[in-house]
Amino acid sequence: MATICRRASDPRAVQHLWAAIKSVRAQKQIACEERVVRHVRREHGNSVADTASVQLHLAVADGLIVAYHTHQQKIGTAGLEQIAYRIPDEDQVSRVTVMRL
Repeated sequence: MATICRRASDPRAVQHLWAAIKSVRAQKQIACEERVVRHVRREHGNSVADTASVQLHLAVADGLIVAYHTHQQKIGTAGLEQIAYRIPDEDQVSRVTVMRL
């Protein structure tokens, strides 16, 4: 019996979000929602960026992106908690629940 994994997020949008998260993390910054959406807007235009926030939340629900809480380290805003995003390891993606036919 084959397993089917139904996802709510758009595969192309998830690839754009992964690229944005990699780019933000390469700059040694926290990949918060604002930075990720700003990167998608800069690279792919406003039409894709309009749905980027929604697709980000759908990708988190699908298990394709991991959301975690972190604290800022800057002097003026030290200790301010925010939600950041990262790309999960391969073993974390495989733990996503799948539907069976």
